[in-house]
Amino acid sequence: MRNIIHDYPEDKAIVILKNTAAALGPGSVILIDDMVVPNSGAHWQATQLDLIMMTSLAALERTKEQWYDLIAKADLKINKIYTYTTSLQDSIIECVPA
Repeated sequence: MRNIIHDYPEDKAIVILKNTAAALGPGSVILIDDMVVPNSGAHWQATQLDLIMMTSLAALERTKEQWYDLIAKADLKINKIYTYTTSLQDSIIECVPA
């Protein structure tokens, strides 16, 4: 899922993740391609996108802690986070059933 979950507030993101998890076969994973915003010192573009998500969709760019919390609420767990851009912290979040 590339830049999908950040479009939704927590309650709707949980529904999307739970429904996706229900369709997984044995050994499958969910890959989420999204930003993992640092708690402080975030790039200005990341904070700008966060404000846009809040005002237009009641959603947000999430910190690492917020990702772990969201994924756990969807009855999943994060195996690993692979960050591929340093500036915006674009990352692949690998999730599996808890």
